Amino acid sequence: MKYKSENLAIIIPSKNHQNINICLNSIKNQTKKPGQTIFIFNNKTNFKSNKKFIFAHTNISNQIYQRNFGLKLMNKKIKLILH
Repeated sequence: MKYKSENLAIIIPSKNHQNINICLNSIKNQTKKPGQTIFIFNNKTNFKSNKKFIFAHTNISNQIYQRNFGLKLMNKKIKLILH
């Protein structure tokens, strides 16, 4: 089955913000851009969210919890998820 890039979401649970700019640049430089990228941190960030990039935080520092939290924020039109 073929998917359009807007039907793809990436969920990235993260403990800190150290390599986030490298990750963002890597995603932006892809030939097929995901429809949505969700970053979940265990503390507050200064990043600003928009339709394509969502930055959120939880007080729980657990990758599984953060991934599931990201799934709740995901656009309902997304059909394929990378995490």
